This record gives sequence, structure tokens and C-alpha cells, in this order.
Amino acid sequence: MRLRLIHLTCLLALASVCSLAGATESSPLFPFVIPWDDSSSGASMDVSFLNAKPAGVNGYIVVRNGHFVESQTGKRIRFLGVNITWSTLYLDHADAAKVAAHLAKLGINIVRIHRHDAYQLPLWSQSSTDHSRFDPEGLDKLDYLIAELKKNGIYVDLNLHVSRTYGPEDGFPDSVKDLSEPNDKRIDYIDRHMIELQKQFAREYLTHLNPYTGLSYVDDPAVAIVEINNEDAFSGGVRSDEQVDYFSSLPKPFQDEVVQAWNDYLLAKYHSTANLTRAWTAGQTPGTGSNAPGDLMSASSIWRLNDRDHSGAVSITGPGTASTMPAADVVFPAGPQSGQRQLLVNGLDLIENGVYVLTLRAKSDRQRIVNVNMDLDQPDWHDTGRKLPLTVGPDWRSFRFAFQATRTVPGHCRLKFILPAGRFTLSLADVALHHSATSELFESGQTLESRNIGLPNLTTSEQTDDWRRFLVDTDTAYATMMRNYVRNDLKSHANIIDTQISYGKLAGLMREAGSDFIDSHAYWQYMHFPTENWDSARWQIPKTPMTDSLASGKGGTLGTLDSYRIAGKPFTVSEYNHLAPSDYQAEMYPEIISNAALQDWDAVILYTYGERFTGRLHDYIQDWFAVQGDPAKEAFMPAAALILRENLIAPYSSRATLHLPASAPYSFVDASDQWTAANIGKRPSVFGQRMEMMLDPSVTKPSITTSGVPSSGSGARAITTPGGSEYIASGEGAIAAAGFFGGQTFSSGPLSMTLPAFGNNFASLTLTPLDGKPLAASTRLLLTICGRAENTDMGWNEDRTSVGANWGHGPVLVEGIPASVTIANALVGHVWALDPTGVRARELPATVAGGKIAFQIGPENKTVWYEIVR
Repeated sequence: MRLRLIHLTCLLALASVCSLAGATESSPLFPFVIPWDDSSSGASMDVSFLNAKPAGVNGYIVVRNGHFVESQTGKRIRFLGVNITWSTLYLDHADAAKVAAHLAKLGINIVRIHRHDAYQLPLWSQSSTDHSRFDPEGLDKLDYLIAELKKNGIYVDLNLHVSRTYGPEDGFPDSVKDLSEPNDKRIDYIDRHMIELQKQFAREYLTHLNPYTGLSYVDDPAVAIVEINNEDAFSGGVRSDEQVDYFSSLPKPFQDEVVQAWNDYLLAKYHSTANLTRAWTAGQTPGTGSNAPGDLMSASSIWRLNDRDHSGAVSITGPGTASTMPAADVVFPAGPQSGQRQLLVNGLDLIENGVYVLTLRAKSDRQRIVNVNMDLDQPDWHDTGRKLPLTVGPDWRSFRFAFQATRTVPGHCRLKFILPAGRFTLSLADVALHHSATSELFESGQTLESRNIGLPNLTTSEQTDDWRRFLVDTDTAYATMMRNYVRNDLKSHANIIDTQISYGKLAGLMREAGSDFIDSHAYWQYMHFPTENWDSARWQIPKTPMTDSLASGKGGTLGTLDSYRIAGKPFTVSEYNHLAPSDYQAEMYPEIISNAALQDWDAVILYTYGERFTGRLHDYIQDWFAVQGDPAKEAFMPAAALILRENLIAPYSSRATLHLPASAPYSFVDASDQWTAANIGKRPSVFGQRMEMMLDPSVTKPSITTSGVPSSGSGARAITTPGGSEYIASGEGAIAAAGFFGGQTFSSGPLSMTLPAFGNNFASLTLTPLDGKPLAASTRLLLTICGRAENTDMGWNEDRTSVGANWGHGPVLVEGIPASVTIANALVGHVWALDPTGVRARELPATVAGGKIAFQIGPENKTVWYEIVR
């Protein structure tokens, strides 16, 4: 149904506000403003008692039996945290103290210090042209914030290289400005001067004395974690493969450094060009006899468009030749499309292990990537050659690729151009495919003895295997060196990782093997920019709750994160969020925190707290990522802290372990693909079992073993009902749920709720004890329940996928969820609605009978927090 924006007049700031938009019928919103500086006492939902003060009072955080523990007590510690980033790290002392106390009240016990190292931030002296000195005032503000966090029992995760970008003023040639990766990532794993600057930063940052604690960061037990490099790997990002495009685009002398390291690797392994040639051509089929070299395309070859929604068209714009296809334009004049969009040439006769050269010219209406590959033109449609990315733009560009054909079927291979969604024009000319008699491995004059072997063209599987191993081994060597520097040279007591496990895909298994724990990042429904990246006025967030993905078996972000857990090491998620604004953002905490509890993770840290760039703190939703000021997220923090840190939902007792062969880190495939391959082609469920993986030299292909018995006390499920998708997780100590509950009855454990139809019928909730007892025996319970949250006068588009640059203003508004609530607990008899500071505001009528308490909730109570007490 098309959604419409209903704009009603806001009454006084503390009065009930009716607005919005968005469903079968309007539903009331009201202000619920959680003050950013609130640390007042007497709040029912104040869980600061969970924090031992100061952080580190019980010793350093160390790893024992695969989890974090306090070194002096041996007690396990789990972390609930937030990132503080950019300018928000450099608050005045008074504001820093307020932020630290407020976070402790909400149950936060770790803060990730992130995006602190960009040159424009106060950490750096702006009078130093070479960015070699910290600014005393900026460093003082950061030190004071960390000291206040420590005082409130909050540990820190210190990042090293995040946003720093190197320039000529740092001793680099002018070509450093032409590096394509943001913050000079990837090349920083191999460039000697960059590595020296990283070491210098680590030394000066970690060993300086914080005047407010009297300790350096290498000695301070409040520093629980040090991360070497945020979201970085020489082998690439989360969508990386073995392609050399990034390296071939590097300016000199940076490309020369990679080529030199590549030759060093090859020389150490093969010793001579002759040995290298024999190894790289061992699997090739020689081009002789009936397989003699020749052209596979001509003017009579036919372009075919596989366009499921029939919105595109192919037109011939020029004749072909004896060795080339006719020139063609493919045009999609419509907007974003769904479904398959492929341009094909069928019926090609490729021979097994033959070497082929694809050449073409291409352009597009604007820059984009078109992937090209060879596969079968009949079931099972498997690949017969590697994928080749074409970066096309408004100007004609020539491309030349060599590849080795594998798993071919005579006369049934095809060339496939995979076309992007949206309005699109692609022009192709001089497309030719040639079976080559030569290896196509080296250019003329290249020899290993001269150490001038160029970047590989990945023609053969043997050459590709060496390139992959070079990338992964370079990753691993850098990570080992930097960890050893921080741990051994600087004498840091913190737990150290290099970077996030999924960067480089399974290469992370090798790179992070020496890390103290494993970390990952994920976001549900990241912004889409239809015109230009990070255009603050033109963006969209898909309007889909993650409950839909979970109920369909796709796993959402949970499946991705769970698949990268490594056996025997603590597992943390140091960036997570469901981006705002969204009608479903309140589902975030109930889903991620209950999954973290069931999967027995060690930390969940949201990105991010505060407005990132100005450092100002507001009591309304500030941007896509800001948790502070967003009651759909911030209000769930106390319950999340209780669930994860107090083990209120016990972990699954059964365990599924993915065993991977020793070659897995060099496969450049995603962990979830390996889980699927080992599970007979089906994605494993995230429900019912703890997931972990490990390298196992005894296996030759992925396999899954199970151990333990299914849990009976805790668990989660996701289903689709006539009303829509639902996610429900529960244990003896807590319930967490999200879904389309409007118009039906929801039950889990001692909790039963009947909800009338309202708004879009979507709500999220947690029920947690405040006294550490099971739900049925607690004398103090906290019910947190929320639907939509948005700013006043937010400028929604028609389908509620964007507000553009019009984020509105305070007060922030929330949707009160109407429900009849029954809790099977004979020890409670009173219900209180809490105000935005967590203080009791009004008592609600309640009925106690038969060992149960029953009461009504709704928007008239102007709260998302209800306390149920004796």
C-alpha cells in the first residue's frame, strides 16, 4: 500500500504529539527525550551498578578459555559499547564527564575510540606542516574523556590507523594524492614509510602519560583492546577477490613497491624464470591440431539480452569483422529495476584448460562496474572462466584479459556481461575472443632474474594461486609485525587485533591467527546513493525489517556475523547498526543482543554515539548512525546490558563447527559460502546452535561437525504469520522480540501480550529483571517497548525511505505501543510508567489474580519504559 505522510500540528513540547505517517491508519507519537547529559540517581532503569569502578580495578582484561576475563578475579566480562568518533572525542571537560556518567547509567562498559586520527581533528597540531606532533590541547581533551570513562567503569578500545591520510608533507611524493583507497588503505600494508609512520603514531599515542590517570595506555588496565588498522587488508575488503585492478591503478612509486614485493615472493619460491614458467603453464592445453588457436567470434555472432523485466533493448551500431562481434548499445531507460540483467553470447566452443584472450572497447553514460565472465549456457550454468570487472565511464576504454577455461562443455560456453540496476547505457565495440597458443603470462623482456615480472594477468590457475598466496602472506606478515611491535616493543597489556576478520574474506583466518580475539562489522540496510556517494541530500534506506530476512532463512546480518566466529577465540562486533531513519530501527537491539547472548559473543559495540562531525550533542536523531538521541535505540541499552552482561539468555549448548582445509585462506571466498557448501547447498540456520569455524589440515573440503545437545532453556526463532514476520528470543532471564505484532497475541515464557492493530503494526520489546532473578521470580522487571521514532518535522519522502537533508528538529518523537499485558509472576503487583530519565512518573492500574499481573499500556502513558514491581 502506498504510504502517505500525515502532518498534524505539534502541541506543546511535553504534550502528546500526533503525526505520521505511514501505515494503514495514523498512530500517535509523543516526545520522549532521553537527555544526553543525564546521570541522575533514583532511576529505575539505572544499571550503572553493573560496572566495577574504576575500569581495570580487577586487573587487566585477558583471554582464558576463549573469552575475556579479569586477570585478578578470573571472572568473565562481556562488553556492551558504543563508538565515539570524530569531533565528539574532543569535548570540553565538563561535557566529557557528563557523557561518561550517562553511558554508565545506560549499561555501557566499553567505548571504541575511533576516527580520532584524521588530520583535521584536534589531536594534531595544525601548526605542524608534516603532521608529526600532537596538539597538547586536543590530546588533553582525549585523555580527559578516557579518564572519565575509566572512572565510571568503562573500558576503552583504542584504534590506531583509521582516518589518517598521508600527504607530500609527510615525506611522500606528490603521487600519494592519487591513491584511490580512502585513508590510504591496502598500500599501507606494504609501503615502508607508511608503516614507519604507523609505528611512530602507535608509540607516541600509546606510551604517552595520561595526566588524569597517571598511566600510559600500554600500562592502563582500562585499555582492554588495541586495533591496528580499521577495515583494511592488503588482500582487499569484504567484497575482495584476486583481481589486480587496484594494484595496476596505483601511481608510481607505490605500484613499483608492489611489483618488487611480488618478484621477491616469486624468486624465493621458484629461483628462476624457467621454473616459474613450468609451474604456471603446467595445466594448459596446447593450441595444436583440432584445438589450434583461432577466433571464436565474428560478424555473424549474436548478442542476446537476458532481461527478466523486459525494460532494456540492444541495438546494433556497427558491423563486426571476421574476428569481432557487431558493435552494440544496450540501454535501460527506466529507473531501478529488479531481476536479472545480462548481455550474452551463447554457443562458444572452449576447450578444457585452453588459454583465451578477450579484447573489447566499452563506455557507459557514467562510471560504473560491469562484471564479465564465462559460464555454461545450459544447466547447471557453472563458471568456466574467471570473473573480469570492467570499470567503464563516458570515454571509450580498451580492455584485454587472458584466462584459462575450466569445466567446459563443447559448444555450450557463453560470454556474459552482468549489467547493473537502474538507468543504464553500455556501448561495446571490437569484442573478440581468441584461443591463444602462447602462455600470455609475461610481457616481452620480463624475467625473474631481472626481478621485473609485472603484475599478473591471472591467466592460469597456477598463476592465480601464487598471486592469492602473495596477497594473503603479505597481509599476515604485516599483521604479525604490527602486533609484535605493540605487544613486545611497546609492552602493551591490551588485547590486540590487526583488523576485522571478513576483510580479505577467508584470508582473515590466516591474518588474524595471531590476534587475541576476532572482530567483525555489520550494518542492516546501509544507505544507497543513487547519484553520488555520500550525497547528504540524495540517499535511500530500504524499507525492510530484518525480521523478514530472518523469517525467510536468509539470516540478515546475524548469519553473516555468526559465520565468521573462530573457534577458541573471543568474538566481538565493534561496529553495528540499523541505520536511521527507518520505521523498523527499534528492532536492532532486541535482535543483535539476543543473538550475541545465544551465540556467546564477547562484545557488541554500536556505531556511533553523538554527532560525528560537529561534536555537538543533541537530544534528537542526528544522522544515519547516531545512537545518542534516538530513543528507538538508546532506550534499549539498559535491557541490552542486562541480557548480555548478566547472561540472562544463556548460550546455546549445542555447537556447529565448520572445518576448513588449510588452503581456505587462499580461496578468496566468503565464510557464509563455505558454510552453505558444507551444508549440502543450504544456508545453515542461525537458530539452535552456536556457530564457529576452524582451519583443519585433516580435511580437503569444508565439513560441519556438531557437538552438545540442543538447548531447552534458551533459544530464538523467526517466523512469518498472517500479520507478517516475527523474531522472538527468550531465556529464563529475559525476552527479546521484534515484528508485526499488531492485531494479534504474542506469548513467550511468562509474558503474554495482545496488541490491537496500530500504525504499521511493528513493535520491538524486551522484558528483563532488574534484580538478577528469573523472570517468573523477579520482584523488579523492566519492560521496554517501542515502535517508530523520528524527529519533529522530519521531511520524509512518499515511500518513507529518505528524509534527504531535512532531518527535522527536536523534540524526538516515539510511537507508544498499545497492548494488554499479562505476566505470570506472583511476586509483582504494581506497574509504573517511567519518564525519559528512568524515574517513576505515574502508576498504572493493574490486576493481580491467579499468580499473574495484568495491565494496559499505550501512547497515553508517554513512555517506552515500564517498571513492574512487588
